[in-house]
Amino acid sequence: MRVLRTVALLVAVALVPATAVAAPQVRDLTPRDEAAHPGPGERTEWWFVSALDPGSGLAVAAALGTEFPGAPPATVVFLYLPDGAVHTVGALRSAGPPSTDRVDVRLDPDRLWSPEPGVYRLRVDIPDGFPLHGEAPGPVALDLTLRAATPGFTAGPLALPDGQDLSWTVSAPTARVNGTVRVDGETFRLRDAPGYHDHNYGRFDLGDEAHGGWDWSQAHLPAGRSLVTGIVRPSDPALRDGTAVLSGPAGRLATARARSVAVARGDWDRVGLYHYPRAVTLRARMTGGWTAVVRYRARRALPLSFSRDGSSALVEVEARADGELLRAGRVVSRWRDAPGFYEYESTAVTRQRDAVPGSAAWAGRLCTEASVRVRAAVGDPGAG
Repeated sequence: MRVLRTVALLVAVALVPATAVAAPQVRDLTPRDEAAHPGPGERTEWWFVSALDPGSGLAVAAALGTEFPGAPPATVVFLYLPDGAVHTVGALRSAGPPSTDRVDVRLDPDRLWSPEPGVYRLRVDIPDGFPLHGEAPGPVALDLTLRAATPGFTAGPLALPDGQDLSWTVSAPTARVNGTVRVDGETFRLRDAPGYHDHNYGRFDLGDEAHGGWDWSQAHLPAGRSLVTGIVRPSDPALRDGTAVLSGPAGRLATARARSVAVARGDWDRVGLYHYPRAVTLRARMTGGWTAVVRYRARRALPLSFSRDGSSALVEVEARADGELLRAGRVVSRWRDAPGFYEYESTAVTRQRDAVPGSAAWAGRLCTEASVRVRAAVGDPGAG
């Protein structure tokens, strides 16, 4: 049970560029931002890479985590295979001290490093990992090269509840990925596929109940643009905050605070024990007169429980997105089927807040709607 919780918690944090109570400070990326950030107290730190091949139907994500309160280092790989199968496999690791002046992370045979600015190499070798979702896929190995197509940025340090803090470094908001993914002896090749890379660190523990939940999404848009959004949803709704960042080949185009980003969820479905929205619509009013509207549609979803009793889980959703970018009210770009990911964190807080099917809020809403219909049927003038 401890092993499963450890790796599930790693996956939860690894795939969530979290945001915070205080106003995010978004600035240009530096090599030091990408490196390890050791410090006093209980700290968390991980590096994350993803890639999608819309042509073949392959998608993959990997997280290398070196520090977690009360848990050992671990590597986790999400697999979305061309035949529709999904697997999550993990392995506990030993970690040497990672570099503190550039990205160079080593977890036993696994390594993430940057041989030159804007280029990232990832090698993972899990010959006998353990499954966290789906059947055991057999030996898994990744050998990927990412070349950033848009400049990176750092948001933070961000203040979290109870004096915690977190920084979010997005080294590659969008990238081109080449390399191989091997699963049980079968080799899948990525050629110039859309990819993404980020890094999170700070004095915090995602398992803290004050966290509540989050919204995170990223889409690879036409013309080399990307939109990445991270908004925290603490148990106190007044503390909701975060950022959305629109990037292009020459750099950041626009940013938005959480109060200028609306997220709507619908078409609820279930994977394993957990409900998640198959449709997510994001509307962001951004700096410089930019407006982004993105409508995500789920393709495949993976649930990862990260609580001891199984009551909370991250649902990681491979998606396609339609949408448009506007500036000063005029359409700059309109697209269909852009590849990307979004997440739904299923906790007691988010299920109640979103009136997820089966929650108390959902049952109460059904009762209210039924009452209105009954009163209307009997001619009660107060039914409307």
